[in-house]
Amino acid sequence: MKAKEIKKVAGILILIVIISLGGLLGNKVCQRNQMMRKIESIPEFNLYTLKDSLYTQQQIPQGLNTVFVYYNSECEYCNAEAEKIEENLSSFKNTQFIFVSFEKTDVIRNFALKYDLLNLTNVYFLRDKKLEFSNFFGAQSIPYLLVYSTDGKLVKRHNGVISIEELMNLL
Repeated sequence: MKAKEIKKVAGILILIVIISLGGLLGNKVCQRNQMMRKIESIPEFNLYTLKDSLYTQQQIPQGLNTVFVYYNSECEYCNAEAEKIEENLSSFKNTQFIFVSFEKTDVIRNFALKYDLLNLTNVYFLRDKKLEFSNFFGAQSIPYLLVYSTDGKLVKRHNGVISIEELMNLL
């Protein structure tokens, strides 16, 4: 091959790579936009209570702010958030917290007990035993919070730690 032909082939390959990357990026943007539309209001989901009963969006009590907290009991940030929520629970009278984890039931129960959050009327612990929460709500990290208003509309989607002050201000 001559140098001129090599440059031509290299140019075509570079163009193909650029077009492919642009297509992938465009696809990611479309997927993100589609997920954001999906979670603008509380989406349909299937999770499980600690008694292994199915829990869906229809069972969420109406007329309250709703905060989904996707967490793992071994995550230090998740533990800190749970502690701050427990310490400030009296400030969240018009709010329900739905903690969701993919861990085993006994691990979830122990986490709830550790922060005195089990069996409260406005705090629920659910198990993502089929690992579908990410598909329903777009979670890409832990902790992951979704804050919904009393009419079920998304107020905030948050990856990582959120300060208790910011959470209070949102609600």
